[in-house]
Amino acid sequence: SAREEEAPIAKSGLPPPLHQLRALMLDATELAEWYPRAEGEKLAKAALLADVLPQLLGLLEGAVLDTVLEDAALELTRIGILREIDRATAHGLGERPQKMHSGGCGGAG
Repeated sequence: SAREEEAPIAKSGLPPPLHQLRALMLDATELAEWYPRAEGEKLAKAALLADVLPQLLGLLEGAVLDTVLEDAALELTRIGILREIDRATAHGLGERPQKMHSGGCGGAG
């Protein structure tokens, strides 16, 4: 069951939002595998799904947005650094790192 698997989740080193996401995924899996026959059980499953699915979707959306924003910030930072290096190179203040590394260690052999 999902509760039995919570101990490994706590030891996984995942950030807290991913702990929540994983726990909700396990709960959703249990619900998907539960096929109630009685009307009362069917209503209970519907109530649980109505509670778990919006939480799960919210956490998934948040995780995707966090990843996209982090990737965008890293790429914008990389582009900014390359532009600054290009400006410095254009003004004779230095050389682009790729050029410096292509010649070896820089010493005469």
